[in-house]
Amino acid sequence: MKFTQEYSDDQENFRKQVRQKLEQLEAPEYKSVNSKIEYLGSQGWLVPASEIQNGGASLSEDRILILAEELDNVGLLQYVDSNISKIHEIISSDVHSEYSDDWIHSLAAGQFSAWTPLIHQNGNPDPEEFTIVAHEDGDEYVLNGQGAFAGRGKTPGIIWTLARINLDQPLINNILGLIVPGNQENLIVENINGPMGNIIHKVYYKNTRIPRSYVIGSNGDSFDFFQSIMNKPTEFDNGINNNRILNDLIEFATQVDSDQTRLIDDAVLQQSIMRIYALNHISKLFQSRDQWLSSSDENITYQRAQTRKWQKETALQLAKITRDIIGVYALLDENEPGVPANGRFLTQQMETILDPRIADAMESDSELIAREIGLLNIND
Repeated sequence: MKFTQEYSDDQENFRKQVRQKLEQLEAPEYKSVNSKIEYLGSQGWLVPASEIQNGGASLSEDRILILAEELDNVGLLQYVDSNISKIHEIISSDVHSEYSDDWIHSLAAGQFSAWTPLIHQNGNPDPEEFTIVAHEDGDEYVLNGQGAFAGRGKTPGIIWTLARINLDQPLINNILGLIVPGNQENLIVENINGPMGNIIHKVYYKNTRIPRSYVIGSNGDSFDFFQSIMNKPTEFDNGINNNRILNDLIEFATQVDSDQTRLIDDAVLQQSIMRIYALNHISKLFQSRDQWLSSSDENITYQRAQTRKWQKETALQLAKITRDIIGVYALLDENEPGVPANGRFLTQQMETILDPRIADAMESDSELIAREIGLLNIND
């Protein structure tokens, strides 16, 4: 069995094209993260599988794998927000507003941020998490209450909101999903700094009027729809190998400090790094398997869920080992002088241990694997 990733001629040719375009980011005008994100958006790379007329790049799965590897190599993959891809998809297919076209192109171009509800994505809805209430008033819904949301940036572009209706009836069938523009009147945003630099967005609705055309799905299936979209892998989920952060960690550990010693010389730390290195390469094997199954038109059942789950578990372990090795440096952002890896360690911490949705996603993948191999049909 070969343990190396093999690529087609088309993939290698596309890799050259991607690298040439990424070289443009060395220009002074692309110094900020936002400018880099907007450049990726101009190439259609924030929603690469979407059609070109919707702001995407119409890339195949094989080409998206190459794109993910190259973005990871230059430290940009961590800035690609899965919320943009998810909300872009639902607006493209499920929202029938006069502004839908503007929204999807602003999202694809990296000009809009996308926020999603910070609630559990598996199981039945928890009434304590649904603190936004909606009532009908003609052709509009009026929202009141507050909710917590996750997403990049401090100013929302689009907010996917879940609101409770018909308070005298069971919650499960009385949840309403809406797309709320961030500039809507009677909407207040409070950005709360978490313990490690992560930001939780509190959004307050005070008689905020939302047209019916902004509704997603129907009352009875809004929560199921939310769960299915949030647990659905995005284009890049099968291309992440934690490569860049692992390389950053090894580089940090091999530096000579003022005592003329290196962290990498510690036997325990060596074992920790080698463990992550091995887990990461197992992820690559799973990816190679998935790619072979896809190119061979073989049936894919549990395999991609297994790959995603392994990648997320590896990322969580990498986050822990990173904190153990570099300590407080893992909590510094790119604006701190002398911060290693341009603050990428902090971003990785925020996207793993500080994101409650990662546990939900892993649980969803576990259930899918169990169902596909028949374990959920076994009676205790």
